[in-house]
Amino acid sequence: MPEDILDRHSRKGLLIDANLLVLLIIGALDRNQISTNNRTREYCPEDYDLLCAFLKLSNGPILTTPNILTETSNIVFASLNEPLRNRAMLSIRELASMQLKEEPVLSVHAVQEPIFTRLGLTDSGIAYLRRLKCVFLTVDSDLYVHLSRIGANVINFNHHRSHLSNSFKAT
Repeated sequence: MPEDILDRHSRKGLLIDANLLVLLIIGALDRNQISTNNRTREYCPEDYDLLCAFLKLSNGPILTTPNILTETSNIVFASLNEPLRNRAMLSIRELASMQLKEEPVLSVHAVQEPIFTRLGLTDSGIAYLRRLKCVFLTVDSDLYVHLSRIGANVINFNHHRSHLSNSFKAT
């Protein structure tokens, strides 16, 4: 159960991938955009609620990396029009400044991860952070499988999307 993993390990932080960070930003701005935006249309407002519930259950900081923030910023910038784009970029600035704990990962370290050639720099940096013993929340099945294989505390968000239990509904 994700509650168990979050209880035991999230004091060290919860790292969410760029796709979920995009969902968080767009959902916070306008829930109606979730199912119409080209980068979040696979989600629904209830998925946003589930993500918020995961964040609420975390006992530690919400972690990110410079590469996750870069991907998120680029996706949001390209997928929204004004005035929503400006509001989204201001949200990213606020998140980066006050709510997220940024864990820098040097590219020289990330490219040494075995998955670099398959999954790229951002996911390699995420895998590198397994040393933090934090919880990883992702929608990326390849990243999920890799993190599981190396013994990381990882939750596949997609496994819980259609199973909105009462304990995960945002209040």
